[in-house]
Amino acid sequence: MLNKSLKQLIKNLPDIKISGLSLNSQFIKKGEVFISLSDNKKHIIDAFEKGCVAVLSKYQYDLENVFYVKNLETQLEILAKNFYTNYNKAKIIAITGTNGKTTTAYLLQQTLNNLNNNCAYIGTLGVKSTQLNHTLANTTPDIFTLYKTIETLVNNKVQTIVLEASSHGLVQNRLAGLNIENAIFTNLSQDHLDYHQTMDDYSKAKMKLFNMSSLKNILVNIDDEFGKKILKSSKTPNKNTYSINDFIKKNINQNGFIVQINNHIFELPLLGEFNLMNALVVIKQLLLLDYELKDIIPALTKTKTIIGRMQRIKNSFVWVDFAHTPDALEKSLQTLKTHFPEKNIKVVFGCGGNRDTDKRSKMGRIAYDNADNILLTNDNPRDEDPEQIILDIQKGIPDFNNTQVIMDRTDAITNAIDTIKEDECVLIAGKGHETEQIIKNKKIPLCDITLAETLL
Repeated sequence: MLNKSLKQLIKNLPDIKISGLSLNSQFIKKGEVFISLSDNKKHIIDAFEKGCVAVLSKYQYDLENVFYVKNLETQLEILAKNFYTNYNKAKIIAITGTNGKTTTAYLLQQTLNNLNNNCAYIGTLGVKSTQLNHTLANTTPDIFTLYKTIETLVNNKVQTIVLEASSHGLVQNRLAGLNIENAIFTNLSQDHLDYHQTMDDYSKAKMKLFNMSSLKNILVNIDDEFGKKILKSSKTPNKNTYSINDFIKKNINQNGFIVQINNHIFELPLLGEFNLMNALVVIKQLLLLDYELKDIIPALTKTKTIIGRMQRIKNSFVWVDFAHTPDALEKSLQTLKTHFPEKNIKVVFGCGGNRDTDKRSKMGRIAYDNADNILLTNDNPRDEDPEQIILDIQKGIPDFNNTQVIMDRTDAITNAIDTIKEDECVLIAGKGHETEQIIKNKKIPLCDITLAETLL
């Protein structure tokens, strides 16, 4: 719908009717404005061919309906606010951290819905609400996609939005201008060093969320050293913490845990202490939103399993998990050892190409220390040599007596499940909910969950 004018965005521009804003010429829709931040005339021509009605450019071109805007990259927030005017009409809870963002956010969204609060989720799993369910290109989408999504959700009567705030999204100011009143920190460990280069820069990216002026409450994991730094540095008026010690009791069983908080004893059907922490975040955040514990607990225990997050396949001894960092892989393997101490563990995993290479050998060592058998395979090698990635992982494995290499991921998973013994658990790690394998410039359909279900 052409419902606004270009001159509403920036003064002195002509009265061209527009339907939206886009930073990507490949996915631009008819009636939208292309915001061009690179010196690439072809992208502009491509955008017009797809139905773009005008271009705002950081660079000067002698082309019809292409308008030069000085310092355009600094005006994205203003453009987003001027076009998507409902951006501040829902309560936004942002969650950041290396691991646990998706599970925590999704549990929080489901629990709020169970409490009759119309809540939506934006993150790694896409956009999910009672009206919408679609994927996203990034965990935290670009600023225009994010604002547009929020406006759509508000128009659908969504009251609360739970948002995953990635380090990339924070550094690139994709959340700029949003009225985020509640922010949550899960944990910090090595990831994305291909982008941030150092852990110091990575931690600074995460810290940006807790310096937002709109914040009223922060909820921080004080079992994590960086969490303690956030508490010291953040100027947010209401600082709140959580710790595994908040559970008065926690007893393990094969379904999860029996736990006690205050005078409430209940079962959490989630494997792993890290999932106890995820559930604890939900409880603590909802208490900050003035819900009562007697209402929160039944709403939380009704939530469904998160796809690709320690997901048990057909009640077998096969699990699929998104663990793709050293810390996450270690926690997933230790979870199976804790809940099923009588079982040996076979792990199937690889490492992504064109990503942090330093973590590969570390993950190899973690697998060696925590699994009885290792099966190395491809995991989105992208433009790198798949065999070199495997060699990098093997640098962390002292001996290969219980290590096997099957490059094709389908064959590796098939082998792991076909040869599973009665005393074994199988963990298929790295891709979780993903449905494609990226090799060179090709995206090949492959879903670990679907494949495992077919084989069992």
